[in-house]
Amino acid sequence: MTMINVIKMIRLFVKGVFSFLVPPHHRAPVPPIISFLLLLAVLPAVGKGKYQNFKVSTYIRAQDVARMADERFLNETWETVSSQVDLDKIYLETHRDAFTVDEKTMTKVKKFFLSKGLEVGGGITYTRSEQTDFETYSYARPVERQQVREVAEYTAKLFDDFILDDFFFIDLKNDDEIAAKGTKSWTEYRLRLMADAGRELVVKTLDGIEAGTLTPRPQEGTPTAAPKIFKDDCFIDFNRPARQVVDFIRGLSPYPAALLTLINPQGEKVLFKIFDAIAVEDPSGSPKTLICDEKKVLKIGVSDGFLQIISLQMSGKRKNSVEDFLRGNKLTDWKLG
Repeated sequence: MTMINVIKMIRLFVKGVFSFLVPPHHRAPVPPIISFLLLLAVLPAVGKGKYQNFKVSTYIRAQDVARMADERFLNETWETVSSQVDLDKIYLETHRDAFTVDEKTMTKVKKFFLSKGLEVGGGITYTRSEQTDFETYSYARPVERQQVREVAEYTAKLFDDFILDDFFFIDLKNDDEIAAKGTKSWTEYRLRLMADAGRELVVKTLDGIEAGTLTPRPQEGTPTAAPKIFKDDCFIDFNRPARQVVDFIRGLSPYPAALLTLINPQGEKVLFKIFDAIAVEDPSGSPKTLICDEKKVLKIGVSDGFLQIISLQMSGKRKNSVEDFLRGNKLTDWKLG
């Protein structure tokens, strides 16, 4: 059996073990409160470790790292895990599902594990929504490429080393990816795209920080507590500028998601979740004007142009790109609610 197969078996086994180890009052049905991933390097250990022939590391998801801002949760989880296995290193994930752990929490949790005698590294999962088939970033889009680069910069500022989760891939077929693919096969295109993304957005970013040619920028402003978000807070205001509306959608994606209501020809109100959109500058646009070509384009007027919707989910249906949605649904004579 190869070393890779051994590690895969260990990862699957320990996923279940750690779900069991988390205290019952901290568990959630889906996903688990702590989904630790144990990696046993079946190689001679480098330096002094707790075991003679290997080192033991664990990986903590970003959402679970964020929960460790609660000292009780952090201490109880550590007590449970450390009573079952001796760890050498822990990887703290900074980003997953379009969510980034704030720097204050990352620093606190990192300091805690360092105080326990562990090595601490970082981790990144470049997904936008695991609930929708592990949707990744669209590496053909400049805006999303910049987001990926900023996550790498942020993580490199906090850790001397970090690893990428195995969701560093792409299977999107939106208009931008189709245009960038050209005549290449999807396999050839995606292999080249991800090689470029790894080199240009991650490796070069780290090289630039180490060489001093790139400097991570501290977040501006004074941190404030985020209020609880209610359903009414999620509805899009189409009287605002397009850029502000796009930022609003990004801030709520993938959960709880920005909302809008459309009225069908029968007068029924239908709720939609909006996950992704782009701003289109066009002086001819007027707020709440619905434009749809019934093929690929769905636009709604805002104060300074249009909001072009990229992905959405109609109530009771699954998430789709606009193009896929329009293949099976027509919005003729629909209007904004």
